[in-house]
Amino acid sequence: MRRLRSRSTFALLGLAGALFAGGCTIILEPDRDAIVPGMDGGSDGGRDAAFDGSDGGDAGDAGFDGGLDGGCRPDPGGQLEVSCNDGLDNDCDTLVDCDDADCAADGFCCDISSGSAWADLTSDYMFWNAFGSASPTATTVDFGTGTGQLVHRTCAPVAFGMRLLTEFSREIAGSDTDYASIVLAPVDTPPAAMPLLADLTLRVTHTGVATLERAGTIIGSSTTPLAVGSHAARVDLQPSVDEAGRPVLLVSASVGGQTLADRETLMPLSDLIGSPAGCVPDGLFLAVEGRGSGVLVSDAVQATTLNCPNPTQFISDLAGPLGEDPILASGDWRLGGAGEPALHATTTSGRTERVDLLVDASEPERSDEILRFVDFSIGGAARIAGGWFQRSITGNPEILGPAPSSREPALSTGAEFSPGLVAYARQAGSAEVFEIALANLDLVLTAAPGASTTLLDSTGAAGCTSLRDPSLVTLAGRENLLLFFTCETTGRSPRIGVATLRDNTVTGYDVEEVLIDLFPASAVGNFGRQGVLSPEVIVTGEEGGTYALRIWFLARDAGGRVTVGFAFGEAEVGALPRVSLYPGNPILGPEDAVLGGTCPLGCTIDSLAVTPTEGDSPLWSPPLAPSYLFLVERSRFRADGVDHELVPIRQPRPAGG
Repeated sequence: MRRLRSRSTFALLGLAGALFAGGCTIILEPDRDAIVPGMDGGSDGGRDAAFDGSDGGDAGDAGFDGGLDGGCRPDPGGQLEVSCNDGLDNDCDTLVDCDDADCAADGFCCDISSGSAWADLTSDYMFWNAFGSASPTATTVDFGTGTGQLVHRTCAPVAFGMRLLTEFSREIAGSDTDYASIVLAPVDTPPAAMPLLADLTLRVTHTGVATLERAGTIIGSSTTPLAVGSHAARVDLQPSVDEAGRPVLLVSASVGGQTLADRETLMPLSDLIGSPAGCVPDGLFLAVEGRGSGVLVSDAVQATTLNCPNPTQFISDLAGPLGEDPILASGDWRLGGAGEPALHATTTSGRTERVDLLVDASEPERSDEILRFVDFSIGGAARIAGGWFQRSITGNPEILGPAPSSREPALSTGAEFSPGLVAYARQAGSAEVFEIALANLDLVLTAAPGASTTLLDSTGAAGCTSLRDPSLVTLAGRENLLLFFTCETTGRSPRIGVATLRDNTVTGYDVEEVLIDLFPASAVGNFGRQGVLSPEVIVTGEEGGTYALRIWFLARDAGGRVTVGFAFGEAEVGALPRVSLYPGNPILGPEDAVLGGTCPLGCTIDSLAVTPTEGDSPLWSPPLAPSYLFLVERSRFRADGVDHELVPIRQPRPAGG
């Protein structure tokens, strides 16, 4: 497989670094952040995985509601919930968090009743792997006189939500030790004549007792015995965040009309890690398990994948179009390596049929800039049905720079791309000072960009020595812009700023308002102790003049480790955005398996790009359902140099989210 690389890059990415061949879960690993009901410090005993209270939204409560008591802004008309997990009615419509329809596409909430059939699920039990005394037919399974299992052959992708349905039949004949259960396990092979190691078990015994077990501990049970006969069972799995800000998987379960659990915390999502030899992508193996003939699983298990938004879970997309070589690393253009990607997906007739990619590149090794000034150019390519096509203006993909040095491109989001806008960092005066410039970029790959203008410099952003890493959002057309950027100040850690700009039709864009600290250090906390930078922003919807935003960014902790953070936001035309940090930050680290795993001599995340795809995009085979498509720049250090990798990953995305 090919990908963008510098001359020194030679190793293929692999999903390495797994802790166990069958996956790392609460069964197989010491759980250093175990979530125990009744011990999470909340007033409700920790049973709902949500924040337990609020002081009404005072500014001292992280200040995400603008500091207004009651969590409401004075003008609620046409507003959206700022946060879907803060316990506040942000838009004053009497609906809080996930009860508000505004939160339908947020990572904290999920419409558990919607979804599509799990494509990998074979309902004929004869195609499952049988162990022990299990005796399957096409639609039923009997466990005879011993203990046995049927294990589905592929991994269930529970990290994005799943609903499981089945039916238990309690028989008249049988022993009190007989039982049947559906199981979610980190491994696909049980010990000989023994139960599976299971993260979740829904069990029905011959005595009519139904229990829900988490790693062998009962977390719910029926209040009255189930009668002889058939009983429908359901298990719902849903990603969320607990009151301590940890991403978790919730479970709700019922059998025979009795509720065994209602949004109970099952496990931290950090424990739900797949491996090449086990569950990939992140998930668990689905199984049917039992003993004896006193309880039957009378109908095949049905499974629905919910594609719940889940900022912490990613799927490798190396087989997709961004895993191909987009002909930007040809030997005659900037040999020092490509990075700082920008993406834009173009939708036609309801589905994504084109992806544009920009990168910057240098002639010397790009990492040499830590020692000396290195100039950069910006080049581009596009992926359409026929493959990758290079932007070719002068015989190579270069469209901006190197005189002056131009880097860190950003394709606008929020409006039509043709003709589009590209913002980028442009050298302004001395070698270490940059401003944010703007150019027009047509869809035609042989068209030169329009004349560049300055959008914002250190004069307009007082307190910043240099401006880098732009992210450009158009609101209600090209006349109104939100410009996010990194503010570099001598002697200070980097900060993320934002500016509102308006086109005056005569001299270009006028700067209206500037906010230097989009995420105050007190709100970011330890994972961004040495600063936040490189914002990446997309618009996910509009309602009543309010635009919903998703914001990804890089954060550097006290030890210098760089991870990816995430935030929700909303904005109106001409106003600075309101944002709420995702409590489960950070969402991605440099050695996560989806990026290639551990790095013996170290690695770091340098940048990332994201774009939403729509419909069933034919650029992927099979066509890709709506997703967030990411391209992450990662540097891997070697004894004699550094490898630069652009790694494609993605997340499922519900319609409109």
